[in-house]
Amino acid sequence: MIGANVAPTKSVAYARNEYKLKINKQDYMMNKLIMILLAIFLPPLAVFIKEGVGKHLFINIILCLLFVLPGVVHALWVNMK
Repeated sequence: MIGANVAPTKSVAYARNEYKLKINKQDYMMNKLIMILLAIFLPPLAVFIKEGVGKHLFINIILCLLFVLPGVVHALWVNMK
């Protein structure tokens, strides 16, 4: 029968999985880049997205009120760990 449903060969399935892994890695890198930019420009928002409401958010808000640079460093630290 021509055109019968045939299971894909192992190489085709492997190629599909490799493609999915590349897409997932690209998505991960894009999300990481967005979080780094948020941590630089809006540190409390980046910490809130990563950790939610908690001690890290309150520490970050206090650091940002005192001086912006420690808040940025803290937000980068929270997002990179």
